[in-house]
Amino acid sequence: MKKHQHQTLWRWHFFAGLYVLPFMLMLTITGLVMMFYPQIEQWQYPHLVQVDANKSAMPLNKPLTATQQLDIVKAAYPGFRVRQYQPPQTADRSARFKIVSRRTPTQIIFLNPYSGEILGQLSARDTWYSIADDIHGTLMLSKVKVGEQNLGKLGDALIELSAGFSLLLLITGIYLYWPKKNRSTAQTKKFYAIKHWLGWRFSKNKHGNLSRSSWKSIHASLGIWLSVILVFFVLTGMAWTGIWGQQLVQPWSSFPTEKRASSWQSDPVSVVADNPQINYAQINHAQLNTENNEEVAWNLELAAVPQSQLQTKSQAKSQYQREKIIPLPLEQIMQQGQQLGFDYFRVALPQTPSGVYTLMSVTTSGDVVDPRKDRTVHIDQYSGQVLADISWQDYNPVAKSMAAGIALHKGQVFSWNLWLNTLACVLLAFSSLASLVLWFKRRTGKKGAVVEGKNQKPSLTTPTIPAKQGMPKTAAFWLLLTGVLFPPTGVAMLLFLGYEYWQSKRV
Repeated sequence: MKKHQHQTLWRWHFFAGLYVLPFMLMLTITGLVMMFYPQIEQWQYPHLVQVDANKSAMPLNKPLTATQQLDIVKAAYPGFRVRQYQPPQTADRSARFKIVSRRTPTQIIFLNPYSGEILGQLSARDTWYSIADDIHGTLMLSKVKVGEQNLGKLGDALIELSAGFSLLLLITGIYLYWPKKNRSTAQTKKFYAIKHWLGWRFSKNKHGNLSRSSWKSIHASLGIWLSVILVFFVLTGMAWTGIWGQQLVQPWSSFPTEKRASSWQSDPVSVVADNPQINYAQINHAQLNTENNEEVAWNLELAAVPQSQLQTKSQAKSQYQREKIIPLPLEQIMQQGQQLGFDYFRVALPQTPSGVYTLMSVTTSGDVVDPRKDRTVHIDQYSGQVLADISWQDYNPVAKSMAAGIALHKGQVFSWNLWLNTLACVLLAFSSLASLVLWFKRRTGKKGAVVEGKNQKPSLTTPTIPAKQGMPKTAAFWLLLTGVLFPPTGVAMLLFLGYEYWQSKRV
């Protein structure tokens, strides 16, 4: 690689690193919080999540039925609607209900399933997981409004851009670390030695500190060895982003549910749409999520939810008001879910007369650890008829890969996945900090020159602007491909290319 090509790649790497560094540290820290939230919750709220069945006042330590638990919550919180029921996963855990009202954000109610005692409540927005997730996804700008505009999309776009720039960093970093053609045979062989790739080349400067070359070796070797995991994190993480994820990938991963699902019995048009006095707009699966938590299968978010069938169209309103049409009790739905073969599932309760009971068991919300066991079932709230039964077998290839990828991204597929992700997050953060150390260890003599000197002050001088712009063809190809696949990154790269061209003309 020629000198001007090396300088060009270095400048691209440098400026992309300036942008990515704070995002990388933020994403790794918040990612660790979310992955370990079950343990954090257990430590922080033991009085809410744990129960002792042996001290229960109920005979034979039998839990209350789901319907009895629901009635207790409704009586304790009048004016609230119950959106979701989360049964205990083990005998020593509390049951959870998610309730909402027009003036109050979603509240999580913890209930002792044996005694019926309400143990307490938390705002779904104020849990560590929700806060970390909001930072991880929108920089907490989802809570900021300018006029009528929510800034959450801006934060999402900034994070999406940092993810694309992470790929740019990886590409340019590999080329910068690759051996030069003018090296001797012995040097080239030494370069390929595992000792070199791992970065175990520690040396100290005359001040007794690790030398800049040592930090460079650590930063580069960690980047190389974590490259596959980094690409995986970027691709699966960007599945949630507003542009690449929602606008490009997610539509291809979704499907016309009524055609692909194993069972689909409901007309996608509301059965009360012909009555102008009743307007129960059909919702999609994304609206089953509570607050900013992703609880439904990612590839179903854009798919419409089927609706319950009232007996007649013209008299639906009066029948409902007179309670001639009574929804099935929650306990019957729980029993039906067990008969359908679920190991564990949550239930989203119908919110309107045309709503449905939705049984969800998906890896994205931690219900199961194997994405192949993902399953979503919609049940008519009046007849108990299964309106839709959507499982892993119904996903298209893209949806299957993303469903598995997202579960791995969250560290939810077995314990080894959690600890591998933890190690990756820690090392990515350390590699980022190593780059920060490299930045502050740079010294400048005359403008643009990088030298080591005892009396030199730390400088933030950028790498030298090459007199001639250019980079290796293969590097240009990979950067071009990155820009095409990830449009926000491509636009930013074009802007930077224009800036570099303008700067080179000033030299």
